[in-house]
Amino acid sequence: MKSFSLILIWSIFAFMLFVGGKADKPCKLPSKWKSNFYDRDDKAKLRSSIELFYDAENKQMRRIGYQKEGDNEDNLDTLLFFNEKIKYTYSFSTKKCEKSIIDFDWVDFDIPKNALYNGDQILGLTGSGLVATTWTAQVDMEGQKFQYVSLFTKTNCVPITVYLDNEKHNYQAFFLNVTVNAFDSDAFKIRTECL
Repeated sequence: MKSFSLILIWSIFAFMLFVGGKADKPCKLPSKWKSNFYDRDDKAKLRSSIELFYDAENKQMRRIGYQKEGDNEDNLDTLLFFNEKIKYTYSFSTKKCEKSIIDFDWVDFDIPKNALYNGDQILGLTGSGLVATTWTAQVDMEGQKFQYVSLFTKTNCVPITVYLDNEKHNYQAFFLNVTVNAFDSDAFKIRTECL
């Protein structure tokens, strides 16, 4: 009886380690998805409310909607090809397209490899809410150090929110209606006005 109790205790302990060990490593974000996306950085005077198309395999993004940078704001269709370092920005108000060089690195929404798992949170009511994992890290981006905080869905590893903070930035991003593999190659087709 004593050996059975020890085996049972060790089995429960091993199971808890197995379950706990799975949650404390960052999950991998799907490589292709689209979402309604809202972000802001009040310190850097940036803000957008867009539809975001994200393709990590080919390092390309498309942002369609309201975008504000400093005193400039417009409804834009911005197409970014990071492998080629080319950006196309079409203005819906002026009906003009501008081609420029991308001067920043690929924006990777994956959870950083050095992130610490801070537990699960329930968004909504217990039993009917969405289970999210929380992560924190210190990250280096564009030569700056940031405090990183994020929430990702426990199932499918979909981003919910990302927060980056330092002396110059207080960046917040929110992802809504995320759909994985919901677009074809036309999602990154260059507008005829830009050719």
